[in-house]
Amino acid sequence: TTLVTKGEVTGVSPPPEVLEAKVAGVISSGPDRKIHPLRKLLPADGKTGLVTGHRIPLAGCRVHGEAMNLECLKLMQNGISPKNAVDEVIDDNLEADVGLIGVSVRGEVHLRNSDRVSRRNDMVGIKKVDEKKGVEVAVLMNEIFPVPATAEVAAETAFDVMTERWKPDGEIILRTGLAVEKGSMDEVHVDEDGVAIRIIVSDDFLLRGEQFCVVPYIRTKVLQNGKLIGYTAAEFLSLIRDGVLEDLSGQTELSMAVKRE
Repeated sequence: TTLVTKGEVTGVSPPPEVLEAKVAGVISSGPDRKIHPLRKLLPADGKTGLVTGHRIPLAGCRVHGEAMNLECLKLMQNGISPKNAVDEVIDDNLEADVGLIGVSVRGEVHLRNSDRVSRRNDMVGIKKVDEKKGVEVAVLMNEIFPVPATAEVAAETAFDVMTERWKPDGEIILRTGLAVEKGSMDEVHVDEDGVAIRIIVSDDFLLRGEQFCVVPYIRTKVLQNGKLIGYTAAEFLSLIRDGVLEDLSGQTELSMAVKRE
């Protein structure tokens, strides 16, 4: 239902098999199509990898007759690399309405459109690679405007998550009912269990009457037993009434990401 579960909960957490997956494929409009089962749009083999793509990847191959995405997966199951498998299927279907992305369990990724799709004026393909971390992201997209910007956001979001650029080093717990104090700089003091026991703000205006604000602010110092352990790496809309934290994005308790630097 959603991959966002902190701050503004709108659904359930992803199932464990999604959270623990090393290889994943995502499609945007499959559930709106009369295709059953949806697995046809994303054939996969846990020992080999998966094939995703756009336009009509489950249309029949013009040489072999089998669905093009499944034909690609079968080639990979026979030991052919994603690059060679995708290229072989596309070479056999240059005028088909298809673009394919092959991904192996070893992390190999290859994307390619047919000649017909490449001639479209609403199509973009992006591949991002971080060789040091072994991360590859590929995006094929069409007819979602603005096309280049949307594709870049999708690719960059996935890339940031996979390279763990924003992965926290730890978390602290915030609870409503805590008094907010005035100080010379923003700080959060936590106990041995990481639960906030003091919140200090440098802006005393926030302690007057009812204030909708963001407390703690991002990059606020987090201290435990007087020792700096990191900085807040997230923030939530807060309600402070007469100096007391009364609401955290509609919740009474939230975990907040902390990074050491």
